[in-house]
Amino acid sequence: MTYQEYKKIQEKQIDALPLFWAFNNEQFTKGMAKIGATEKKELVSIGNGGFMKKVDTQLWVNFLNDNALETLMLDPDFAYQAFCYELINHEFCYTNDPDDALSALGMEWDEVQRKPEIMAMLKKAMQVAAYE
Repeated sequence: MTYQEYKKIQEKQIDALPLFWAFNNEQFTKGMAKIGATEKKELVSIGNGGFMKKVDTQLWVNFLNDNALETLMLDPDFAYQAFCYELINHEFCYTNDPDDALSALGMEWDEVQRKPEIMAMLKKAMQVAAYE
């Protein structure tokens, strides 16, 4: 599986969850109707403009606790693809800072440093992303 394939699967999983994103009152009202909520007190924020019914929060917790990405990152080719994608997506060529890319992958710098094989793929991807 490629990193892009993984991202598409993850997007489909998110789309299947009973939640909505709202950044204004109209989107909020439409979102409530979409998930069948009738009152604001039924909802909980999941951050970044996302909302869902309180009774459905375990579905979100389950999604967040899925460790598929962690397992996939053990494959050097997958890790390299993921690092390249996220470094480029987070404009590493301008910032020279991999932190946002690592965060997108649920990783932190000190964690990567403790795994030589992962660190090697990050360094290789940083060389490519520096010129994209």
